[in-house]
Amino acid sequence: MNNRLQLKLRITAENFNDPDVRDLLYEAYDYQSQLNREKELKKSYWELTSSVEAEVAGAMDATFAEHRLPRFKTRFLAHYQGTQGEKLIYAARQLAHGFLPEQPRILLEVIAPLFFNDFPHAEVWFLELDENTRSEIWQSENRLHRQLKLNQQQTYDPEYDAGSPHEASGLEGGMSAYLWLRLMTFCFYPYVNGDFATSDGRLFFLLLPDRAIDSRAEYRFDLHREAEFYLNDIYSDSVFPARRGKSFAPDTTSLLSNTAPYFEWYIDRCNSLLDQLLGINDLKKRFILTLTLNRLAFDCWIIEVSEVPYLMKQLFFGVLDKYANLYVQTELESKRKEVEIWKKSLTNDFYESTIKPSIQGIPGSAGDYIRYSAAWIYGNLAHNGPSPDIMRELRNSYHGYGIQHIDSLLSHSGELSNDVPSLSNILWHSLLSAGLPIKTCL
Repeated sequence: MNNRLQLKLRITAENFNDPDVRDLLYEAYDYQSQLNREKELKKSYWELTSSVEAEVAGAMDATFAEHRLPRFKTRFLAHYQGTQGEKLIYAARQLAHGFLPEQPRILLEVIAPLFFNDFPHAEVWFLELDENTRSEIWQSENRLHRQLKLNQQQTYDPEYDAGSPHEASGLEGGMSAYLWLRLMTFCFYPYVNGDFATSDGRLFFLLLPDRAIDSRAEYRFDLHREAEFYLNDIYSDSVFPARRGKSFAPDTTSLLSNTAPYFEWYIDRCNSLLDQLLGINDLKKRFILTLTLNRLAFDCWIIEVSEVPYLMKQLFFGVLDKYANLYVQTELESKRKEVEIWKKSLTNDFYESTIKPSIQGIPGSAGDYIRYSAAWIYGNLAHNGPSPDIMRELRNSYHGYGIQHIDSLLSHSGELSNDVPSLSNILWHSLLSAGLPIKTCL
């Protein structure tokens, strides 16, 4: 297996001042080359004039590191305030919006001292998507884009059409690592385990507090959230409107010391999934699988953070659609069996034969929680329903109620536990663990 996505460094309060840490990050971001270019640029300014005139001074102020860093620090210190959650989000966003080659220096000199003061046992993980891997993704998708345009007898302009097919979706292959990793930080919502900083989708800083932020404790009055409250009665759970499974997450899943092995496992499995995708020779099939996986991850992300039953249940049905469609795309099943796969994924037999074995190796308390959630959700479906057939009709009603089996649907209450959509998260982890259901490279 190729090392396409790797955890390269774990930065802590004890080592963030180490020269080896700085050197590794500066090399990854090619920061020294940037400083050398600025040195030559300054030299050319002085060759043009014996004194720094106003125009040149203005250019220097906007161009060189010795001016950028103090300005960034002043702005950062003025706004780094509020709750622990607000500080975490602000630090990650400001780091991501910093000048790309300078982000290691921004982190080490400005953000890290404050971040580790507020979170003494926190860590900042540096992850890298291999540059050759990203180039392979973009180049193959660009070739596919050109091929598709020419096949449809459209003009192809290398200057304006360079890029991926369907690129306005934000789901193209270059976004895979970002989308999959972003989901990782929200898998145990309302706990938020960390936040990412990346400007290019290749180099990532993952800011991990020593204890996950409980979004419920950070709640403030918000008009949008209050308006959402009135949406909670549609297709909700009459027995217990909240998501019960969320309250069963053990407190240990909020501790970095317990979740770090899970994060390492998750990153390693993302690397394996990328490697498996890039082993598919047919560029169109690879790209379609990539779109499906990325949209699956994004749907799971929305489901995990949503409190609106109607929204998360409709997206859940879409997750089941995509999961079943993966079996068709990888040619393990025929198109006519897609509905059967959809229904089967909701059965206890599927849990015992496929889900339970695949998630057995997820480490730590996070793995314990995922296994508990899977057993609880499948047990709830087995004992309380609805049946896979009724679930399918609930899904079909999204298109309108003029459907084939409307009588069986109308005879049912329409109730579905608010915890069942979290099965999406279970399916995602099962997929990560087992890999794509591919017998051979397509």
